Amino acid sequence: MGELAGVKPTGAHWSVYAVNDGSSQLPETIAIPEGLSLNILHLSMNLGHQRAINIGLCYLLESQPNWEQVLIMDSDGEDRPQDIASLMEKYNGKTLVFAERRKRSEGWAFKAFYAAYRTAFKVLTGKFSALPIAACPGNPKLISKTG
Repeated sequence: MGELAGVKPTGAHWSVYAVNDGSSQLPETIAIPEGLSLNILHLSMNLGHQRAINIGLCYLLESQPNWEQVLIMDSDGEDRPQDIASLMEKYNGKTLVFAERRKRSEGWAFKAFYAAYRTAFKVLTGKFSALPIAACPGNPKLISKTG
């Protein structure tokens, strides 16, 4: 949270929605700097990062329908808050902006299995990612919200 506060424009308020994808290793306390609010969505089990993102976005669509923009980041250190500024420079309020990691910290076995998974998924479905808005209402996997 401190790193986010360091890149947030002065006077701006950011709402942070974190999706706990079934983790039992959570910090006891989280310091929340001024100008930030934190909402944690706790899932009943680990569903994978893509489904966790989907559920988080669905939650936002249902509970906060008037948000202006959303930035999706991993909180595991792979995505760096200091890169937000360069993303926002490219954002014009009308188009999507995508970032790609140049380097991942996973080992060779993870990379090999993930490449095989992506290939199989694309061959079997003809696509790699989708967000079906119709899947959002009443999602039973969200078990609690704190914050």
